Amino acid sequence: MEPLGDKNNIEVETDFTVSDKKILSELSSRKSELNALTGQIEGVAYRCELDDDWTMRYLSSNVFKMTGYSIDDLYHNNNLSWNDLIYYSDQKPVKERIHLAVENDQVFNVEYRIITGTGEIKWVREDGKSIVEDNRIIGIEGYIHDITDIKQKEEELEEINSILEHLVKKRTSELERTLAQLDSEIKMRRLSEKKLLDSFKQEKRLNKMKTEFINVLCHEFRNPLAVIKSSSQLIKSFTKKTSDLKTFKYLDKIELNVELLANMLDKFLALEKYKTENNLVEMEIVDIDNLCLEVIDILRKNALREFDLHYSYKAKTKNLNCDENLVKLALKNILHNAVKYSPVGEQIEFIVSNTLKYIKLTIKDRGAGIKKDDLKLIFKRFYRGQNNKTVEGYGIGLSIVKKIVKLHNGKIKIDTQENKGTKVSILLPL
Repeated sequence: MEPLGDKNNIEVETDFTVSDKKILSELSSRKSELNALTGQIEGVAYRCELDDDWTMRYLSSNVFKMTGYSIDDLYHNNNLSWNDLIYYSDQKPVKERIHLAVENDQVFNVEYRIITGTGEIKWVREDGKSIVEDNRIIGIEGYIHDITDIKQKEEELEEINSILEHLVKKRTSELERTLAQLDSEIKMRRLSEKKLLDSFKQEKRLNKMKTEFINVLCHEFRNPLAVIKSSSQLIKSFTKKTSDLKTFKYLDKIELNVELLANMLDKFLALEKYKTENNLVEMEIVDIDNLCLEVIDILRKNALREFDLHYSYKAKTKNLNCDENLVKLALKNILHNAVKYSPVGEQIEFIVSNTLKYIKLTIKDRGAGIKKDDLKLIFKRFYRGQNNKTVEGYGIGLSIVKKIVKLHNGKIKIDTQENKGTKVSILLPL
């Protein structure tokens, strides 16, 4: 193989013929052209032997820019071989890759590191093929270019991908934990909801049983109470002949307690029936004036003593959309309290008026009134005012009244002054 490069082994005789001079001139010109062309490319064009040192037979001028070594340093392994430049751990893989390609008559490309004359490590890519003459491989030739910047970018990209992969894994792990916690919470919540629903159903069954029991009990009580009351009235009619005042006194006491028990049973039944706001009220248009007069008439018939009640109707309308039985029950409770707590001979006022939005039912007595400390508790079930404990009662009347007013989306107001009386106002929407 005839070597090419800055150094060559062409022997020049001192006695040239004209033809020889012409050939040498042409070779020199071709060499200059080749060097000019290879100098314009960034990489290094080469031709070398297929040996362990990759003995260079030709190198383009850019080799110094890439390696820090001159052509003279590397040509024919003058100072060092190309293999000496290759990073030690890359030498064996490079050799195996190139030899395999040459044996299979293939173009090869291989990436590896070199150590420059300044000690810098660079990445290069070598693309080449074998040189064959007379069916014999005499070497390889190709092109080597610097890919250090590309490798650095790849490494940076790889590092960024590694960081991103780590962050994604971390975030995924956090999300998986969060999802697991949410799944656990959802299961716990569903379990709690099921337990609550079961408890609610059980409570509903128990309430239904309790209500049914109270209804049966109240009805069972009514029969003996009715018998007691009628027996008392019969005894009175027989006793009139003897004018036994002591007997009349005891009979009055029997009837009073029978009436108290009957009222108590009515109130307990009302509490059970209307203890939740979900109970539907039977709304209809009623004549509120007639309704009030009926309640007063019932009160007079069942009262155990005389009372002075002044009723006045001042409202501009008589029609009210309400549950007639519930409103009657509320008014009976308020009027019964007014009679019960008013001194004999004191007048009770019952006034019906209206505002733009409400019918206003006002009942005013001149009884003992309610203590200030009792006002905030007066609507609680079974609570009785401190100054009224000597009067018969069970403390459930006002709680029923408030429930009825609430079912009608109305309002109830109490104005009271101790020892001067109480005014109760019920406002029902028109």
